[in-house]
Amino acid sequence: MSKSKGNVVDPLDLIHGVGTLPKHLIGSNIQSIGADALRASLLSCTLDQSQVAYNPELAVEMRRFCNKIWQTARFALLRLQADQEGALQSLVQSLDLAKLWSQVESIYESTHLVDRWLIHRLANIVQLIHDTWSEQSSMDNTDSASAYVFHPAIQQLHYWWTEELCSVYLEVIKYREKTRPSTDLSVFLLSMLTGLHMLHPIMPHVTESIWQGLRHASNSSHLSDSSQPQPETCLALQPFPNPDWFQFTNKSNWDHERLTVSKLLSSATQTNSWRAVLRLRSSARQTDRNPKPTLQLITSEHTVDQEELMCALTRLTAYDLDWTQSELERRLNAHIKRRDQFTGQLKSRSDSDPEPNRAALQKVNLIVLDY
Repeated sequence: MSKSKGNVVDPLDLIHGVGTLPKHLIGSNIQSIGADALRASLLSCTLDQSQVAYNPELAVEMRRFCNKIWQTARFALLRLQADQEGALQSLVQSLDLAKLWSQVESIYESTHLVDRWLIHRLANIVQLIHDTWSEQSSMDNTDSASAYVFHPAIQQLHYWWTEELCSVYLEVIKYREKTRPSTDLSVFLLSMLTGLHMLHPIMPHVTESIWQGLRHASNSSHLSDSSQPQPETCLALQPFPNPDWFQFTNKSNWDHERLTVSKLLSSATQTNSWRAVLRLRSSARQTDRNPKPTLQLITSEHTVDQEELMCALTRLTAYDLDWTQSELERRLNAHIKRRDQFTGQLKSRSDSDPEPNRAALQKVNLIVLDY
C-alpha cells in the first residue's frame, strides 16, 4: 500500500489490540492480535514485489492459527498426563529429533496409511523450507528471484497444521481411542514437535511457550524422582528439521498412497455434505413411515486403513459388502421358503370361492419381490 496519510497500519495497534478491524470479523474472544500472528501474516505475503498488498485480515487468520496450535498442544498435554508407561513423556524430553525420526524409520512400513501420509506431507514441507529459506539453497539457486521466498512454506505449514494434522489426523486418533484398547501417539507427538520447530522462527512466543510447557509437564510427572535435573534450554537452540531425517519416506509407494488418501478425503467431504440434508429430514416428526435417516459405509473391499479414515471423518458405521450380500441372500431364501409354505397351505385348502385364494397368492409373491 502507499504511504499516504491515514493509509497505513500501525503494527503496535495490532500487537496490543485489534486496530481498526471490525468486531464481527475478529469475534468477541480475540482481544489482541499479538506479535506472532502479525509476523506470520506479514511473512505469508508475497514480499518479492515492489508493492506488498497487505490485508490486516491475514493477521486475524494467523491469530486463529495460534489458537489452533494451543488447542493441539492441549490435546497432547492431556495424553501426556495420562501416559502411565512414560514413553510419550520420554519422547517429549528428548532433544534429538533426528534420532527420534530414525527410530520411526524401523516401523514406517508397518504403520497405517494415514500415519505414512502425515509423515510424508511433513517431509515435503521440510524440503520446501530447506529449498526456499536456507542460505545454501540461495547459493545453489541460479534464479535469484526465487531465493528466500518465505510465503509458500508458511502457507503450507498453516494448511498442514490446521487441515491435515488437526482436521484429519486428530480425528483418526480419536477414532482409534474409541475402537482400540491402546493407541500409539508417538507419530502425532513427533510430528507436532517437528511442526513447532519449523514454526518457531515465525511464531517464537507461542511455540516456545508450548514447547517449554510440554517439557515441564512430562518432566514433573515422569522424571520427578530423577536425581539429575534436566538442563535448561530453549527451542531456539534446537536444530532445525532437516530433509535428511525423512529419507526413509522415499522407499514407499507415495504416489499411490497419496492418490488413495485424496480419494478418501474427497469421499468423506461428499458424505458430510449430506448431513445438512439429513438434519432437515430428521427435524421432521419421526414415525414408522418416516424413520430417522442414517448414513452407513458399505464396502466390498475390507481395507482397515481406508475404513479407519472414512469412519473417523464421517462418523459412519462400516459394513462389509461381502457379509451384507450373504446376509441378504440368507434372509431372501428364508422369505422364499416361507412363501412356499404359505402357498402350499393356501392350495391345500378347499374353499368354495377360489378367488380370495388367488388374490392371497399374488399378495405373497409381491411381498417377496418387493423385499
